[in-house]
Amino acid sequence: MKTTLFIAFTLIICSCTNEFTVQKKNNESDKREGERIMDIYFDNILLDKENENLSLFGKEFYKVSSKEKLMKENEFIKNKLGKLLGKELKHWETAVVSGTSSNSEYLFIYEIKREKYNSVETFYLIKEALDSIKIHSYKIESEGLLTE
Repeated sequence: MKTTLFIAFTLIICSCTNEFTVQKKNNESDKREGERIMDIYFDNILLDKENENLSLFGKEFYKVSSKEKLMKENEFIKNKLGKLLGKELKHWETAVVSGTSSNSEYLFIYEIKREKYNSVETFYLIKEALDSIKIHSYKIESEGLLTE
């Protein structure tokens, strides 16, 4: 009887997948990890070192936009909205999955104070297994972009 139970138990365990994952949402330490990237991004803009931000964007971003196009867009934003004066984090979310299929996702929404027009800027960052956190996409909303 013990042998039969042992064999049945072993078969049940072996038939289960070997994937094991743990998910954490909205953890403060994960937020700080993502904010470090965003602080570098905004510091580079304040110091007129936008070229250094190119390395903060991931491969997936560059599949839909080139580095040259990104630099032109940054120049357009600066001319249209004015120089960056300050930022305030208004909302954030994180989702970190560790285990067999590890990845981390970060969402940051900032209210940005600029010389001419303020903006709301949304950043979506991803960290895949064995990689660093990279900006995957971003969106800028401002009335100044609608003016001529």
